[in-house]
Amino acid sequence: MDEYKSLRALTHNSGVDYSAAVSAIETGLIPGRSVNSLYYADPAAFRRWVRENRSTND
Repeated sequence: MDEYKSLRALTHNSGVDYSAAVSAIETGLIPGRSVNSLYYADPAAFRRWVRENRSTND
């Protein structure tokens, strides 16, 4: 799944836990099932979600 490879890079670069991001997409907490709809269609919502879900382990 290319979208999850992109998501892994995106979450790594923003400090968000990857599995939490996948879970949030799959359960609908973040709109859209792809990184494109998640990040590019609503970057403000993604950044807000990132701030709220930063991983503590770096």
